[in-house]
Parts: sequence; C-alpha cells; structure tokens
Amino acid sequence: MKRSMPIAILAAMAALAASGSAIPAARAESPVPSRLPEAKFRWVGPGGEVLKATWPFSSEWRWLKFLPLDPHDRPVFRTAVRIPDSVKIEKFEVSGGQITFVQSAEEKEATRKLGRQIMAVDTISPQTVVRLNLKDTEGNLASQMTLIIDLNETEPQIWTHESCLTENVRLRVKEKSALPHLFVGAHCKVEGEKLKLSLVWSAGVELRTATLAGKGAGLGKADPQRQLFEIAKPQPSAGAPPYDLGEFRLTGTQGFTKKQAAAYSVEWVPRREKPRFTHSASLGLSYLMYTEAPQSIRVNSGGLTGKYLFNYWLMPETTDISANGYITLLPLFSSASGPAGLDVQPSRYFGLNGRIGYQLGKESHGLGNFNMKFSLGWYLWGMLVPGANYGTSMVMGPQLLASVSGATLASGRSWSAYVKLAPISDSSFTVSLSSREIAAGGSYEITRVGIPHPIFLTLDLAHAAIQFTGVSNRITLLSSSLGVSYAL
Repeated sequence: MKRSMPIAILAAMAALAASGSAIPAARAESPVPSRLPEAKFRWVGPGGEVLKATWPFSSEWRWLKFLPLDPHDRPVFRTAVRIPDSVKIEKFEVSGGQITFVQSAEEKEATRKLGRQIMAVDTISPQTVVRLNLKDTEGNLASQMTLIIDLNETEPQIWTHESCLTENVRLRVKEKSALPHLFVGAHCKVEGEKLKLSLVWSAGVELRTATLAGKGAGLGKADPQRQLFEIAKPQPSAGAPPYDLGEFRLTGTQGFTKKQAAAYSVEWVPRREKPRFTHSASLGLSYLMYTEAPQSIRVNSGGLTGKYLFNYWLMPETTDISANGYITLLPLFSSASGPAGLDVQPSRYFGLNGRIGYQLGKESHGLGNFNMKFSLGWYLWGMLVPGANYGTSMVMGPQLLASVSGATLASGRSWSAYVKLAPISDSSFTVSLSSREIAAGGSYEITRVGIPHPIFLTLDLAHAAIQFTGVSNRITLLSSSLGVSYAL
C-alpha cells in the first residue's frame, strides 16, 4: 500500500484547482438562505500532511432526505467535489455526514456533459470527515486522503420550508445565545383542524424544553435532531392572528447549561382564502417639479394627495381588473417663476388609471415567495391651474405595468413593487414615445401580520415628458410621493 501522494494525483488536483470551472448547482425545490456558513476545507494526506492543492468544489444549502427514515426533507449543507478522471474512488468512510454521487436527474445530466465524477458530501454537523481510498486508471491503489469540512455559523440560520410558508407558520429568535449551531428549521402539514409541525436542528445541539401548544411525538434516539408536534388550530376566542404557539429551547450536547440555550418562538397565521374584491385608501405627501419650455416656467410644489384603489379577480390568482384615482387634496407649499407679466400660480393634479392584469405562477427564493403580474390599461391625468395660463388640462394614453408582490420569509409581511411605461397622447389620440411617463414604486406592510385591515407604507416616483406634434411647448414633470395605505 502506498503511503505518499503520487505526483500524478497532486498534478491532477492542481490542474483542476487552476481551471476554476464551477460545478453546476442543482436548483433548490424550496426557498433557502443565500448566506453560507464560514467553511474551512482541509485535504490531509496519508501521513497527516496538509495538502495545499485542492479539487474544485461548490457549496450550497439544500432541502434533502438526510436519513433513510426521514418522513420529509430537512436542511442540509451540501459540498459538491469534482474528482479528476485520472483516479477512481474505491472506498470511502464518512463521519458527521452522508455521501452521494448522483442525487437528481439534473445532476446526472450535468455530470454526463462534464464527463467527470462529482461527489456530494451532505452534512448537518459542524464538522464532517471523509476518508477516501483512491485507485488509478489501471485499478491500482493510488493513495489515501482525507477531506475535513469545518462549518462555523456566527448567527444560526432560521429555515422555513415551503410547506410552512404556504400555511404562514414562522420561526422567530426569542433569545439569542452564543450556543454554536448551524440552523433551526420547520416543516409543516395541515390535516383538518390540526397543524403537524416538525422542528429540525443541526447536530451538536439538542432539544432541552418545548412549551408549544400541542402534543409532542419525537423519534427519540433514532433521530435526535427532529421533533414532531401536533397543534390544534386556534379558536376565534384566541383573538386576532398571529397566534403564538409557544417556544422551544436548544442547548449544547457537551457541557452547555440551560442558561446558554437558544430560544425560538413559533407563530401561526392560519391561511385564509384571498378575497376576490379588495380596496384601499391612501394619503401621502407629494412633491412635484414642473417645468415648461421655452417660456421658462418652473413650479415646485408640495401637497397632500388622496388616492383610492380597488381590485377584482376575474379568475382567482390569474386574471384581475383594477382601477385607481388620485387628486391633490391640499396644497401645502410652492415656489413659482415665469416670464415677466405672466401670473404663475401653483396647480393641483388629478388622475385615473384602469388596467387588466395576468398573474404568473408563484415563485420562491431565499427571502420568501413572490408573484409576478403584467397589466395593460388606459390612463388619464391633468392639471387644475388657476387662470389656465400654463400646463395641460388633460393627457391620456395606454400603459404597460409589470409588478411583483409577495411576503418576506422572516416576518411574513406583504410587499409589492412595480414599474410602468405610459406613452402620452393628446386629445387627437396621437401616441408617441417622445411623450411618455415612466414610473416606479412599491409598498411594504408595517402593521402586525394577519390583522383584517393592514396598513402599508407606499412610495411612488414618476417622470413625464410631453411634446405634442405642432406645439413648441415641452413639459416635464418629476413627482414623488410617500404615504400610507389602509386596506378597507
């Protein structure tokens, strides 16, 4: 048996490391955190020497069935290592993790195209040790080497499986601790009036106490990193959601006391059918900068703007119609200038929008779920100018709007964002991109999740340029509005 690393093996490792080719990562089936733990990878030779060269690898979080008896996926840290063609793995031993060589059809295809071996090391432990016996292309024992993976997470990650996002179950940090652990997560399933909540955590810690409002049914020594709870759906007498389902504490398995435990709470906002009709009213502070050339008219003004919006789903979660209207309710301040002899007075603004939209399917990412929607419609807006000696009484035209909306993974609060392009037409309905409005904005829920009438913080920005055919005047309008919206 050879006890030293052959020159060919070292050369293969160095060549692969220098190539910098990335290992294709499989697409995760559920939202996963994008932040990776601090990882230290060490290759150790048969004599205990630390090897400077390394085989290329990539790391990611995955949802996988880590153990054969796992009833569902759990968080797993995966390190995919590329093995050079010049060697084959004859035998391996692993502690603190699991090894697979092909995990999915996607990885099979990626491996076939690369023509190389890919070894996937899955772990839920702060340290994983992989010992490999390697053979050369002729089948002779080439060498023995060890891969040591050390993971350090300064702030444990909170995982929420897609199943919990659907049911609006969330984990929160209730009491921070210096207790070293990689993650804590939850998997959910609703059966009738009961919520089956499966809590999972990384190796190196254990469940100390749990005061969840349900019956615990753990797997005991067969799986010390999982506990299952059956929780009855809260009754209306429990008050408004979100419902506090209790807390659980984790402590270390080696000499840690209860005072060093990390505490987490569980909240549940029972899923409700989304209403087909919704409407809201908003009030905001608006600031507008109006210019008109060649008359050198400039008006800067601020005011209180009121807005009303309604939305109706023609086909639930797919096709909707919406409309909104706004008007300057109260001018607050202004400054105006213009040519001599022209009395330039501040103006007020109004507008109407109508759209029909199509929503795409739900998507997931590391921060939560979101939906994309594209809308087409018609709009009009105008100016109420004292004396009518500048500005435009009304403009209109088609509009295209793209929007995205969803809820954050950490808090469950709703958010939305949009961009809009709207060519501007005059009364003759002539449309030209030289006259257009570009707008963007968004909203974020600022009240407690689950209340019947949430309040949102809103922001809208717009830039309009108007140049009609046969008219020398050119108008530009830059507007911004910060407000709050109340769901009626």
